[in-house]
Amino acid sequence: MPGNGIPDYNQIVSAIPTFDDRGNILFIIGVVQSIDHFNRRYQDAVINDIQGQVFLNQNRQQDHAVRMIAHSPEMKALLDTAKEVSEVDSSILITGESGVGKNALASYIHRCSPRRGRELVEINCAALPEHLLEAELFGYEKGAFTGALDSGKRGIFEEAHGGTLFLDEINSLPLNLQGKLLRVIETGNMRRVGSNRDIYVDFRLITATNTDLQQQIEEQRFRADLYYRLNVIPLEVPALRSRKADIIPLCLHFLKQYCQKYDRVKVLSDRVFEQMLSYDWPGNVRELRNCVERIVVTSSRTVMEIRELPSSFFGQFGSTFSMEPSGSADLPILIQPNDLIPDMDEESFSLQSYLDQCEKSILEKILKKYKSTYKAAEILKISQPSVVRRKSKYHIDY
Repeated sequence: MPGNGIPDYNQIVSAIPTFDDRGNILFIIGVVQSIDHFNRRYQDAVINDIQGQVFLNQNRQQDHAVRMIAHSPEMKALLDTAKEVSEVDSSILITGESGVGKNALASYIHRCSPRRGRELVEINCAALPEHLLEAELFGYEKGAFTGALDSGKRGIFEEAHGGTLFLDEINSLPLNLQGKLLRVIETGNMRRVGSNRDIYVDFRLITATNTDLQQQIEEQRFRADLYYRLNVIPLEVPALRSRKADIIPLCLHFLKQYCQKYDRVKVLSDRVFEQMLSYDWPGNVRELRNCVERIVVTSSRTVMEIRELPSSFFGQFGSTFSMEPSGSADLPILIQPNDLIPDMDEESFSLQSYLDQCEKSILEKILKKYKSTYKAAEILKISQPSVVRRKSKYHIDY
């Protein structure tokens, strides 16, 4: 029992009796299943139903190894180009706003390339100070500088030998290292810090930036000759706001991912999807992923369907949000309950008939006002097919 230190389990028991020739019960076969089991099946059914609607009569392009999801024409075309150029070793420069998925695209290219059997080595050029960045890229010999390991250290270039090297935020690479990187690209040779011996390295180079490198060239903060060596094949990842068709598929992907991670059962209503589609997502896919994770982890375990998110939730992850509708202003009083109370004839009155009368009156008023089953579904926070069924049940014309 709850409160006594013993876990409380909610279960459903289905019992089927077996009888003898005289109709007496011999055995009762009971099947006990957890409520969570049914909730998860419901969640999967809802997600699969929405996916079926989203991807109806369209091809979804997804590489399951790197989980690239593309439904919009822009992303489909980008992935087609990326897959085509992955077969060659030409340098690729990926551009796009922060959070659009440049890292995921680099991983996709590597997995599609002939080098997929080797490592994809990644480093963010903005994450380390200049003196450490050089040691990370080129490695160093024993005693090269104070604090160096006695055994020396292999650099990122050596680690990527035979595979793919991804340099993120290449715009942050210091000028003196830009010249050294250019030499590695042109000759295939590098030297560890503190060494006078060349080491041959062979890797596929992919770089990424969220800034305008040509402007940095004009400001003399980036080498033009390096830019031209990096920008052999330019790939630009569009912002999420310009490819709305990807929002719901990505949302469903993250929802399923975080529900599994945190052992939750959550589904999102049509209203939540509408809110997500109307939002501009300045943080792009990264912001969407964070948004879905927060929905999953901050909602009550007893709340299965997330019906609406306040507008303040988007872009302000530090604020608290309620799982209830954001306010009564969106749902005006459509009917006065006292107007529906019958004369209480004990023979004809029933609670169900009274509730049906209330439901019919509310639905009739909304449909006559908005002339749309979709708008009615939005206001009543139910699905559009449910509105259609009730409209037919009560013979409502508008």
